[in-house]
Amino acid sequence: PSLSAVDLHGLTSFLRMACLARPLIEFQQEDRRCPPDILQPAILKLLAASISETNLALVHICWIAFKEVIWNHPEIVPIESELTQYNNAALCRGTSFGHLLPPVRVCQDLYCPN
Repeated sequence: PSLSAVDLHGLTSFLRMACLARPLIEFQQEDRRCPPDILQPAILKLLAASISETNLALVHICWIAFKEVIWNHPEIVPIESELTQYNNAALCRGTSFGHLLPPVRVCQDLYCPN
């Protein structure tokens, strides 16, 4: 697949959904200053589902082409339909946009062995 298979609406949707997924992507990285070269399969599937794309290779190509744009873009304010679209794909994968509590990198339990 190539980027020529993506129309403007699909590209815009991908860019906005990827911006919504950025906190999740950042959380899974040690160095959050740069975007990952390759998305983890779960995130790739989440992005694909959020834009109703079945071709994961096409989503991967979009990430490779636009990861710097996504990473350097200011935080977006999603509209309600985008939140619904993203969360419909995310909730069944154990995540969502707009968590009540921010993710943390350390154990919050006093008796945690880690």
